[in-house]
Amino acid sequence: ILEDLSRWYVRLIRGRTWVESDDPDKLGAYYSLYTTLNTLIHLMAPITPHLSEEVYENLVKNLNAEAVESIHMDDWMYDESLIDNELEAKMDNVRDVIEASARARDVARYKLRWPVSDITVVSQDDEVLESISSLEDIIKDQSNTKEVITATEFENLTFIAKPNLKTLGPRLKGDMGIVQKFFAQAKADGTGNSIKDSLDSTGKYVVRGEDREGILKEIELSADDVLYETELPDDVVSAEFAGGNVFVNTKITPEILSEAMARELIRRIQDMRKDMDLDVEANVGVMVNTNAEFKELVEKQSDLISEEVRAKSLVIFDGEACEVCTLKGTEENVDEDISVEYSKEWIIEDNKVIISVVKLI
Repeated sequence: ILEDLSRWYVRLIRGRTWVESDDPDKLGAYYSLYTTLNTLIHLMAPITPHLSEEVYENLVKNLNAEAVESIHMDDWMYDESLIDNELEAKMDNVRDVIEASARARDVARYKLRWPVSDITVVSQDDEVLESISSLEDIIKDQSNTKEVITATEFENLTFIAKPNLKTLGPRLKGDMGIVQKFFAQAKADGTGNSIKDSLDSTGKYVVRGEDREGILKEIELSADDVLYETELPDDVVSAEFAGGNVFVNTKITPEILSEAMARELIRRIQDMRKDMDLDVEANVGVMVNTNAEFKELVEKQSDLISEEVRAKSLVIFDGEACEVCTLKGTEENVDEDISVEYSKEWIIEDNKVIISVVKLI
């Protein structure tokens, strides 16, 4: 109930339920939710008889006159043919990826409401990669990313090669200094990837250097003689999941920053709607007074902001640049119960923002 239904499926269908028309996709989401709740209360009936009966009366009996009088008079029934084990397995993989993406963001202190340009899912498991391919849109939506990339290895990963002292020490003894000096220089030069590539392809790597007496020596290393540390690019964070790793690109481009600030603005407006005790479907007029820099960022996202907060009128201006800007253009639609709009000052990423919201009929 908590993880699969409330925290996952209900969150997943949020966008579909906001569609105003009787869209088949919206109706499908509602039907699936109804079927789930109906099945759930039947399962719960022996454990929570009164609660299940109350929900049954409201959810089932009120809609279906032919339904039995009480849930406790009904049968336990289900259609086994409707169970799609393959889809469930794919969805489990996708949820693992999304959770790993969230953990990676947490490490970077990168807010979930801020979009990212891409995430890369690295896995050796073909079933995991197939799951991501078939349910990519869900990952994009729930991970708030513009692109999902799949790979068997992360190309931008830098390997730092180090000598394995356990294997090399007893064998090289006095010549160990040659190898240590070589790997110290390789770390400075960033050539760890080429060392790894050579060992992966040929199984050996030759180190050349002078010993203490100035004699040039060649020392052949095997794959067991080299250990690796990995280093990510500055703007990339990663997290593991059962099937592999997720790499999140946290580089903030102008486009990403614009949408991120719009999302921050949306959250504040939604909080104000809640303060006003507005119905979820109520339309509003919104006026935003801020500085020129913040205005330029969020103005590009006007359509997104209007859609998310159900704003029929949205005015964004900076400081004194719009003294005549008001919501009077829609005053004929203003609810008579609210004589003035609700205004509140916010600080969004060090930007002072004054938001005014008025309910429209």
